[in-house]
Formats: sequence, C-alpha cells, structure tokens
Amino acid sequence: MMTNPSLSDEQTDPLQLLMAVQRRALAENMLAAMDVAGARTRDGQPGKLNQSDLAAATGISRSTLSRFVTENIDKPPNPDLDTLCRIAQALNIPPFFLLIGKSDWEKMAEAVKAYLLVMNDEELSEAMNNYTQKHKVLAGIELAHRFDLYQPDENVVAASDRHEEIQADLARRSDSTRRAILSATAVSQLSSREKNRVLLTTIGAIFGAMHK
Repeated sequence: MMTNPSLSDEQTDPLQLLMAVQRRALAENMLAAMDVAGARTRDGQPGKLNQSDLAAATGISRSTLSRFVTENIDKPPNPDLDTLCRIAQALNIPPFFLLIGKSDWEKMAEAVKAYLLVMNDEELSEAMNNYTQKHKVLAGIELAHRFDLYQPDENVVAASDRHEEIQADLARRSDSTRRAILSATAVSQLSSREKNRVLLTTIGAIFGAMHK
C-alpha cells in the first residue's frame, strides 16, 4: 500500500529537514503523476500507472520505486540523477517536477501575480526592462525590494535594549536573503530569450526572497 511520507518531529537539522521535504515532494509528485499517467480507460478517463508498469518503463525495481512513495524511516530513499530522469521520462514530465513542492508552486503563483503587476504598470515595466538588461541579476534585488520582500541591511532598524544583537541577526538574515535572490535570479535568467527576461527575473526574485 502506498502512503505519503510525513516529516518527523525529530528532524531539526536544516539539511536533514530539506532532504525530508524533498522526499515528501518526490512521493507526492510521483503518486499524483502515476494516478493519471496510464492508458485511458474505456470511458476516456485518465488511467493509473501502477508500480509494476513504472518499473517496466524505467528499469527500476518495484521495491525501489515503492521506497520512493512510502515512508521508510530506517532507510530513507536517496535517488540519484539517473533514477530521477528515468522516472520523469516514464511519467512524461520534466525531472524538476518530481522535486518541486507545494510551497514552490505557491511561490510560482506569487511570481506570476507580481509579473502581471509589473506588466500592468507601464512605467515600472519599462524601468524593469531597462534595469534587467543593464544590471542582470541585480534586477532581482530591485524587484524584491519594490514588492517589499527584501530590505537592504542598511535599512533594517530594530529598537530594543538588545539592539546590537538583534541588528546583527537582522543584517545576517538580510544578507542571506540577498544572496538567495541573486542565486535564484541568476538561474532563472539562463534563458536567452529577451522577451521572457522580466518574467524569469520575477520568478527568480520571488523564489529567492521567499526561500527559507
């Protein structure tokens, strides 16, 4: 029986928590895709692809596939790139669809909303087109700032009797967010199509700014 894995309360290490989240996303995404990836039924409805069918299509054993979609605390799955690509190919989806989580789709939705706001503001749209062309990844910082998702550390002020300690923590968080925005924007801007530059920059900026 296939069940969705749940996160353990004991998983507090950031790396282990991230891996647990990705394993959960992998299980949920595989199950969702398998539920409609089979041959159509007689009445034209999407058919299910069972583990045996997926095993035959990928060359991956059924027992291994079962570990990917069930909770296994003693021996958690850790599929390599070859395995992920085999599964993605069999399910007819891009490999990254196997690992993108629910929160990532929410970020994508927020990015599209932000992009529509940019495009509906003629002055902002022209400014971002020019800024993106000239400053590349720094346009992600500008966009995140405009949507109040990022504040430069020099603008962070905390009024408290522990001012210095809090200020240092806020500055660290601000710097971490800045680096996340730059990295995500750099990846999102890899497309060479100029007409998509602002949209992709927006996606990178939102993902970076909302990264935890």
